[in-house]
This record gives sequence, structure tokens and C-alpha cells, in this order.
Amino acid sequence: MIDVAYLKRLFLDRREDLHLRLGDIGDLLEYGNPNRKDVIAFTEYALEIAIAEEDFEVKESLFYLLMNAVTFQGVARNVEWDPLANVHTRRCYP
Repeated sequence: MIDVAYLKRLFLDRREDLHLRLGDIGDLLEYGNPNRKDVIAFTEYALEIAIAEEDFEVKESLFYLLMNAVTFQGVARNVEWDPLANVHTRRCYP
């Protein structure tokens, strides 16, 4: 399911298999045909979570989702990437 509410629920429940569930969503992005507007909203929310996430395994799974959304759903030009650029700038140029 490519849905922001579903992603929020996954993080609220925060089960041990979270990274596996995120991998399943990545597969949906790769092989499925979800609604484009849902993918864009989902990708922007996943980016926010990925930036804030401290668990490396979960962070990696989130960036895998982002990669799949860009590669297989073609949403790169529709997603607001400034939050990622801002984090990169703050870390590289304090």
C-alpha cells in the first residue's frame, strides 16, 4: 500500500520487522502501478522520516523506498527535495 497514513502507522507501531515491511513497500513501488499523486506524497513523507531516522537499517530501507519511487515511478521532478539538500548543506558546511 502506497499511502502516507499506512507509513505513519508503521512508524507508530515500530515493530521489529519494520525494515522488512518497508522493503515490501519498495517492491510495490518497483513492480506495482500505484496512483502517482499518492507516490509523490508518500515519497515526500518518507524523505522526512529518513532524514530524522536514527536506526541505520530503517534509514537504509527508507532510502531504498526513495530510490524505487524515483527509478520506477518517475517522481523525481515532482518531489520537493529541499529537506535533503538542507541536511546535506548543514552537515558539510557548518
